[in-house]
Amino acid sequence: MGAMASGAHSLVRMALLLLPALMLCEALPASWVPGDYANNISDALRFLSDYNSTAEEVFFNSVSASWNYNTNLTEYNSKLQVAASLEEQAFVDAWGGVAKQVFSKDVLDSLPAKDNKLVKKIMSLGAANLPQAEREEYNTILSTMDSIYSTAKVFPQPNISWSLEPELFNALVRKCLLACTGSYTWPDSVSTCDTFLERGIVQASAGNNLMLTLYR
Repeated sequence: MGAMASGAHSLVRMALLLLPALMLCEALPASWVPGDYANNISDALRFLSDYNSTAEEVFFNSVSASWNYNTNLTEYNSKLQVAASLEEQAFVDAWGGVAKQVFSKDVLDSLPAKDNKLVKKIMSLGAANLPQAEREEYNTILSTMDSIYSTAKVFPQPNISWSLEPELFNALVRKCLLACTGSYTWPDSVSTCDTFLERGIVQASAGNNLMLTLYR
């Protein structure tokens, strides 16, 4: 009887520990929500298998939204990109939270080295560590930066404009390659790079406003 009560207590405690992670799953599609796992090696391996198959869909969705935005810079696509990134981070938070709460160090240390490393990587939440409001701000800023990088220009000479990609990038690469081969001296290369950097100043405000000021 005592053992049964102890087991019931453990289950209740585990449910309470997982509650924050499960609450985050409310915004996720049902097929993306982590299942129930026990603190043993077989379930840790099952967790990795489930994570892998689900993550393929989640990250494909996020990368596709990013690609669509970068190839068609519209406000609508920007919102879709931010929404997909938020879904990805909610997914990372949910699965990482379950891994942290369920699997003990002893179980993880008993896994093959490759699997141990994968579980620990899942536990590393990255941007998913941020509160929801800050995640939204973070993803909006990244989306704005994508737009700036794709559309901004610099003017190395009057009536000549370069996009950041590929013209300016290629120019800097050529200078660096010439410097490495000895065809261009380092001081001149550094001076040229500094000139380009001085003409492009990135300013980020406290909110979601991100502005790139380019001047000659």
